[in-house]
Amino acid sequence: MKIKCSIVIPCYNVAEFLPKLFDSIQRQNSDAVEYIFVDDGSVDNTGALLDDFCEKKHTAKVLHQKNTGVCGARNAGLKTAQGDYVFFLDGDDYLTDNASEIFAKVAEEGADIVCFKNLVQKGGYDAPQRLSKTTSKIPKGIYDVESFLTFDYIASAGEVFRLYRRQILTENQIAFDENLSMGEVTAFFIHCLVNSQKIQMCDDAVMVYLVRPNSISRTVKFDKDYSIFDTLDQIQDYCDTYSPVLKSTAAIKRIVVTFSLGFTINKYAKSGLPWCIEIARCFDRINKDKYYRKCFSRMVFDSKARRETRAISLMITLFPARIAYNLMKTKKNS
Repeated sequence: MKIKCSIVIPCYNVAEFLPKLFDSIQRQNSDAVEYIFVDDGSVDNTGALLDDFCEKKHTAKVLHQKNTGVCGARNAGLKTAQGDYVFFLDGDDYLTDNASEIFAKVAEEGADIVCFKNLVQKGGYDAPQRLSKTTSKIPKGIYDVESFLTFDYIASAGEVFRLYRRQILTENQIAFDENLSMGEVTAFFIHCLVNSQKIQMCDDAVMVYLVRPNSISRTVKFDKDYSIFDTLDQIQDYCDTYSPVLKSTAAIKRIVVTFSLGFTINKYAKSGLPWCIEIARCFDRINKDKYYRKCFSRMVFDSKARRETRAISLMITLFPARIAYNLMKTKKNS
């Protein structure tokens, strides 16, 4: 049987989560999907568990390598993929029972990128299993890139997961940028988007996304957080290189604003952190970059943006950095 989809799963010290993932794979009904695990230098029992599972599962394989980070692990799996499409799944998440059937079905429709909703489980596996399905403002259907970009937030990694046609990746030499450590999934998506013609939006949920309290996006690490600006610069480079008009769209500007806020300033305000040089550095980066300033100014008048985002953008646009930050903290505590 021809392989319709390759699921690449980077794994680093995820032994406690693998049984749930293995069980979800065993529940799949289609053999047209291959599973490529990449043990990225794990020091727990991850490697042994993967070896044992893949020895018994004929559609699964495991690659062992020195630790390179999640982007390097994804790229290693991508190089060995044989499916018409590629899907990237983290080792602490798992598939819905009918995911493989959905993958095989949509592969017949020929879109370059297929976007799915997902189920969210908060609090880790020990928490009560209350799964909620993500929502999207993009209706089910098939779009060209121009039509797709008319919608609101096109790149929310926590709400949408994507299937990529492998031919698009190989022909355009698209891979995860291993120099990026924050928002790399969105940068990869934009790189694919500017090289695509047809995008499909599905209502189906194909995976369960585990939200853990100590996830990177929720933990304050100033230097790592600041690297989100490297990702946003890379997205600008993709736009300038492949589709200059894309850079001026509201969709890309929303990415700049929501990512720069969500990974840095807004996260710090929610945490109640006092003003410090690291927070000042983030404001300084936004205020001194003409394109970023333009994005924030545009957001103030963007009726489709969240009211909170518009209010914060107005504060940053009008007030000195320290005053704007204190206003954000006051708003969070009110």
